[in-house]
Amino acid sequence: VDTIYSALLVIIVPLTLLGVLASGPLLTLIRVPQEAYEQARTYCMVVLGGIIGTLGYNMNSGIMRGLGDSRTPLIFLFIACVINIVLDLVFVLVFSWGVFGVALATILAQICSWVFGIFYINRKYPFLHIRLFRMRLDRRLLGQVIRLGIPSAIQECQFAVGILIMQALINGFGNDFAAGFTAANKIDTFAFMPIESFSIAATPYVGQNMGAGRLDRVQTGTRRALVLGTLVCLAMSAVVLPLRRPLLFNREPGVVAAGEAYLLRALSLMFILAMMFIMNGVLRGAGATTVPMVASIISLWAARIPVAYALAYFFGPEEIYWAYPIGWALGLLICVVSYCRGRWKDCLLYTSDAADE
Repeated sequence: VDTIYSALLVIIVPLTLLGVLASGPLLTLIRVPQEAYEQARTYCMVVLGGIIGTLGYNMNSGIMRGLGDSRTPLIFLFIACVINIVLDLVFVLVFSWGVFGVALATILAQICSWVFGIFYINRKYPFLHIRLFRMRLDRRLLGQVIRLGIPSAIQECQFAVGILIMQALINGFGNDFAAGFTAANKIDTFAFMPIESFSIAATPYVGQNMGAGRLDRVQTGTRRALVLGTLVCLAMSAVVLPLRRPLLFNREPGVVAAGEAYLLRALSLMFILAMMFIMNGVLRGAGATTVPMVASIISLWAARIPVAYALAYFFGPEEIYWAYPIGWALGLLICVVSYCRGRWKDCLLYTSDAADE
């Protein structure tokens, strides 16, 4: 814990500066409409300027989940959401700060959730005791964290890059199409939240059972998580798809048509993404973090992006969303093949050796 917090304090300043300076060029790269550019740039600069709150909360959340406590991070997140909403209303309605106020409310809420987490961990788990300004770096542990963390970081960056590239493609089809995609993507995000939670839960579950030498529980838990995730995903699709028009909250024909095209093609096959996410969580928990990274790179650059541009060129913009399930299927195939080969079990020997020391 000391090591990762010390590393955070070392990298946070250059990371924040990079985010703030890159905001404008990135928005230009994804072809944000000129009328929205200045507000989007303001929002990005403020949010990225306060990125330490997000990183800190995620660190605390990972620590608590690793200790078997997944409820407390949710409580802090809920508190942060309430703070965010209250500050949004105050900054926008009372002070008339507009987009700047919304962004400021976001980072303040995230910083609150981070600070609350530090106080809670220090009180609940005194053997950890986070000290923000006491630098203690263990090079061996830092090397292990980097070895496990870099592939996951690259994987998350791949998702972000994929979103940027797809957004650039979608923005090129006009405001109505982009608005329909944005509205449908919000619905998709809410529908996928239960599945994402299964993936997050799979990582500490597998890690704890690997450490205990219980491969039987790892395999049983993986099967059950896949079944549960698939069933929940199908249930969410069955609820959302019939209600897709009212859920879009828009009456513009072009916006509704674009949103429906997204939901019908992507949400109906989201169970593939659910299975891929759960397998990613399982492999990360086993220490095989390189496999999900490779799967994300190949599925993005060999499938989703080129297929999306090809579909847009040959069949029109509404068909580009088939690229999502095609990319998911390729990523899932890579993860399943790796899992069935069983090389992730080799990490058990490493864990046992470390325990003996």
